[in-house]
Amino acid sequence: MYLFIIVNLVPIFVDSPLIKVGFCVFVYKTTSFSIINIHDFSKDKDLEAGALRLEFQPTKICITQIYRSHSGNLQFFLSGLESIIKKLYKLNLHFKICGDINKNYLIEMHKTEQLNNMLISL
Repeated sequence: MYLFIIVNLVPIFVDSPLIKVGFCVFVYKTTSFSIINIHDFSKDKDLEAGALRLEFQPTKICITQIYRSHSGNLQFFLSGLESIIKKLYKLNLHFKICGDINKNYLIEMHKTEQLNNMLISL
């Protein structure tokens, strides 16, 4: 027996002069969704982010993807991530943040504490 689930593939791109980056999410065809504009917080290599809002009545969920290059500015990343979290919080959404922050926890201990404190506060 085969089970086929009809889905939409939702591409979410981050505008970047250097490269086009983004992520895709498979969404069940009857699920209501929209893209949340968080491009204003993105900057090449420092913070590249995209967000998708999904509605499952009565719950509204946001899936947020973030990326930081190894050579990216960590302070810009932390500031931008904080701004994104504040925006999503104001929209009254349950949100999940996933991605790759390329953070070396063994070398940059002070900056690691800043990131940990921000994530713990969620």
